[in-house]
Amino acid sequence: APPSGPGRPRRREKRFAPARRIAALVREHNAGFVLIAGDLFDSHAPAPADIRETAALLGGFPAPVYLIPGNHDPHVPGGPWEHPVWREFSNVHCLLDPCPLPLEGATLYPCPLRSRWHGGDPLGWIPPREAAHGVRIGLAHGGLDTAGGPVPADAAARYGLDYLALGDWHSVSPNLDAGPRQAYSGTPEPDASNPRDAGSVLVVEIAAPGPPPAVTPLRSGRLFWRQDAAELLQEGDARRLRQRLEEEASGDVLLDLAVSGELFPGDERELDEIAALLQQRYFHGRLTRGALWPAGAEAELPPGPLAMAAAQLRERAAAGDHAAADALLLLRRLSLEAGL
Repeated sequence: APPSGPGRPRRREKRFAPARRIAALVREHNAGFVLIAGDLFDSHAPAPADIRETAALLGGFPAPVYLIPGNHDPHVPGGPWEHPVWREFSNVHCLLDPCPLPLEGATLYPCPLRSRWHGGDPLGWIPPREAAHGVRIGLAHGGLDTAGGPVPADAAARYGLDYLALGDWHSVSPNLDAGPRQAYSGTPEPDASNPRDAGSVLVVEIAAPGPPPAVTPLRSGRLFWRQDAAELLQEGDARRLRQRLEEEASGDVLLDLAVSGELFPGDERELDEIAALLQQRYFHGRLTRGALWPAGAEAELPPGPLAMAAAQLRERAAAGDHAAADALLLLRRLSLEAGL
């Protein structure tokens, strides 16, 4: 679901745009069907208008769409999957029960989630392979058990699946050239928490039961996620940083910016302006304040214990101690209030 806030209309369009690009890819590659492995919405209670628009977008796909609820949009009473709009589009299938779905030459095994927190293996119900099943495809949501999730790392092999489409992790699975039998496609568009390789869909080609599939990632996103770090060392660095960010501002960029270093007069105001800039002129921006301390703070104090303490705090702050940096800022404020 699109985020709220002053830029909601622009961000709403950015969020729905990938669905239109995916529909074009489906048509271009003549896909037999589309699988969505959960978290179509980022909430179990999205706005009704978002549910209707999402259903209409999927209803316009040139192929059947099969989807399951994930941990962010589980199948719970009053959730998005009870909305009557889903019945208006014959090509969209919300798979809300773990039971085999026969397809032409294949069987789909959906593993929908009914709660945000799940502990057991969601694929444990899948029956052993039989020849009549044809190509066996799993559709599940959750992290791998090697990283604390519920999905066995060998799930495809364990349950005799020719391919397992997984959702939950935001980045596309690595090493796809090896032809894995299970993969995460990641999110179709990066968001504020995504790594750099988000924004893809996977085209999976399965010739017959048994041989490994061919898996090809295709770019579906138009947003770009960037990480940046700036260290303030000289007077004017904060102003120059703001000016650079103004020149580079783009509604297609998600920027995670970390700032550390020395604060000169006026720098606090510059940082406030940078924080506002990231929210207003980027698709999304986050300013993280690292170890920041007042420039020359110990020189502003009269000789004695306070100046010695400030010098020690400054040394620790320069080494990355955030608590020391905060203490140094507080010491400066208190010294100013005391007229020292």
